Amino acid sequence: MNAFEPRQKLDIIVEDPGTGRRHIFYSRIEDIGRHSMTIAAPYRRGFYLPPSAGREMGVRAAADTCAYLYKATLLSHNADPVPVWVITPPADVKKIQLRSHVRIRVVLDATLELVGEENGGVIATLTRDISAGGLKVALIRPLVAGTRVKVTVNLPGTGAVEALGEVIRDIPPEAPGDKRTAAIKFTAIRERDRGEIVKFIFKKQVERRKKELEFFE
Repeated sequence: MNAFEPRQKLDIIVEDPGTGRRHIFYSRIEDIGRHSMTIAAPYRRGFYLPPSAGREMGVRAAADTCAYLYKATLLSHNADPVPVWVITPPADVKKIQLRSHVRIRVVLDATLELVGEENGGVIATLTRDISAGGLKVALIRPLVAGTRVKVTVNLPGTGAVEALGEVIRDIPPEAPGDKRTAAIKFTAIRERDRGEIVKFIFKKQVERRKKELEFFE
């Protein structure tokens, strides 16, 4: 399959030089030639990505079970009649198998109950992301890797889902004002609850993709 052809939707991945964080903007292919590819100016949350000559970016096109990624450079840009970028065409394209558990960034109410500790107690928190295989939560104090927890997450429209989990990584704050986070892997979860998480993620993906498509119509 040729993943890069006109009207194909794209993810444009750029890195903030100050923080090192990666940000994803949305675009689509308008035209493609031998020496360049024209795309809609990358857009996200009501804002266009500011163009700068020579800007480097990752360009990703998704298929059903995999994605195709290559590194591109901004050659030129034009704002009239519609904002477009001209970038280097696909080269050295990498095929990436998609994860079996799709993860989405979302804030949900959650609680963690420490398992097997005398002074465990319950920690009220918020998720940073979630998948059918685990989640990331915001924390005030660290939880060391290996800590076992009972996780309860409130899914809108569904209610509470529960799982046993294990902290696999404690992540310090990335910037002033940020909270530390913990990555938690589910070690036991009822299939019903896992299914509810999958349905919630799918619904969110449909909603977000619909908004992206509406922008380009």
